[in-house]
Amino acid sequence: MVFENPGILVEILQNLYFPHEGNRLLVISAFVVLISVGLSAAILIRKKKFNKRLKIVLLSISLIFGGLILGGVPNVVLLIQNLFADLIDPNLYFSLVIRLVVFLGLTLFFGRIFCGYVCPLGAAQELASIPRFKSKINPKRVYQKRPTYIRWIFFLLYAIVSLVWGLETTLFINPINGFLVLWTPFDIGIIIALGLAIITIITGIFVYRPYCRFICPFGALAALLGKFSPLKLRRTEDCTECGVCEKVCPPQVAEADSDMGECYYCARCIEACRHDAIEYSMMRRSKE
Repeated sequence: MVFENPGILVEILQNLYFPHEGNRLLVISAFVVLISVGLSAAILIRKKKFNKRLKIVLLSISLIFGGLILGGVPNVVLLIQNLFADLIDPNLYFSLVIRLVVFLGLTLFFGRIFCGYVCPLGAAQELASIPRFKSKINPKRVYQKRPTYIRWIFFLLYAIVSLVWGLETTLFINPINGFLVLWTPFDIGIIIALGLAIITIITGIFVYRPYCRFICPFGALAALLGKFSPLKLRRTEDCTECGVCEKVCPPQVAEADSDMGECYYCARCIEACRHDAIEYSMMRRSKE
């Protein structure tokens, strides 16, 4: 009966994965907080007043409001899954595309501040990475770049599975949906997603942002647009090419000619730089 009427299935899924939708005050308040977190991170990094303590505070706020209170919102992965799956009324596609364009537009202008500080799973992974991926220089620690094609393989898997089997078959493989366990604790799909989220966060202690860098479909798109962002972490003329920033950068994108598409603005490079030679700016400024 459900599969004979896709509209009923869509309604069921919307009620399950957006149980807070009817509480506008809650949703609006949480979104205001999340937007404030992203802007605060950008402003503090821009003014070079960002530190480890402030980072933990902002990430914790994002995790609490976006993750626990709203159950994994903004869930851009679910948005992409909706676009791939042939379950949503075509009249809603325009709305879905507009939402995705807004998130991608923010990434295009600000860089991956959204991935770094607003996405609840991104915030959880960043918090998990702090104990091991410190700003303190360790000459013995060597980071290795990972191939980027891995994320495009997962991107295609998300697309193919959603198109062939529908949205309901891919929801449980989205770990962001695991945050909904406080809203619907007995749903098997959400429990599976929660398990994936826990595995992701634990893995994030040893591998920097594993889901963001290798699996997330939005991350694949954001990495492309982030390369063209006018606002980036850039070296100034004060840079002495000492290589310290490169040694503390978890995703290994701090080299001089980097396009910074994989930068999550963890600010470890700014904190470690001995010459205050890294800034978040539109262009590289000359030393006066």
